Amino acid sequence: ILPEKCWNENYLICLNIFGDTSDKAAKYAVSLGYALQITNIMRDVQDDAERNYRYIPLNLMEKYNYSEADLYAKVYNTKFIAMMKELGGLAESYYLKAESYIAQLQNKRLLLASEIMKNTYHSILDEIIRNNYNVLTEKKIKLSKFKKIGIALKTIIKLK
Repeated sequence: ILPEKCWNENYLICLNIFGDTSDKAAKYAVSLGYALQITNIMRDVQDDAERNYRYIPLNLMEKYNYSEADLYAKVYNTKFIAMMKELGGLAESYYLKAESYIAQLQNKRLLLASEIMKNTYHSILDEIIRNNYNVLTEKKIKLSKFKKIGIALKTIIKLK
């Protein structure tokens, strides 16, 4: 996993572009950064395993007795599912934190682009869960253009 400082700084830099550099917006950005990164790691497990990359935290793999050899061999079993459930729960907790912070902001529309991204990636996480966390042997989870447009429109309406 990339050092948190690396990817969290990118989200914080975006706040300058969006125009809200308040403390609440910064907490929103950091929480959202974690949620997006974890979701991305979960979605890309198969692609990464095929290249012998591992972004799943080693301590989590050890906790569930799931080895790197298992990962690279694409072993989809109860250990893998339990490990991914924990990662998914962690991502969900960060999505909820981001929601709580944006709810406290005066002008939520400034963060429209990041809210569309949040809702898109949250939908990807929902698909991973619906697929029983099988991101190893099934086709890569992607949202259709129609679904993405729907998410964007719902987000725009919600933030009006």
